[in-house]
Amino acid sequence: MRIAALILGLFVSLLLFCQSCGLGLLGGIDRSLSENFGTETTVGTEESQGQAGIGMLAALIGLVGSGLAISKSRASAVILGISAVMAILGGTSGGLFADLTVWGVIYAIAAGLAFFGRREIKKEESSS
Repeated sequence: MRIAALILGLFVSLLLFCQSCGLGLLGGIDRSLSENFGTETTVGTEESQGQAGIGMLAALIGLVGSGLAISKSRASAVILGISAVMAILGGTSGGLFADLTVWGVIYAIAAGLAFFGRREIKKEESSS
């Protein structure tokens, strides 16, 4: 279970970070074009930019949490849980980045895998 938490956490962190960076970059370009040409912005709103920032932060925290999944599964579960809560709250706040809620649920699954991976450590210690 700990290996599954590691792989799932790393995969989600990579995808979430790329998606958040893309939203942030496109939002900046959209805002710049709307200021220069007087068009209406759709992606460059402050709300979308805030969600992109929350996504990047959740991805970095999730990366740390998934890195701890093998050796410190309880700490990994807590850190992945924090990342899940951040992503879910950021996704449900409205705006364009509703995918953030899905990433948060996947982080919660990874946190559960890391938490129940603690049993593996206890079984390994008792058998040796």
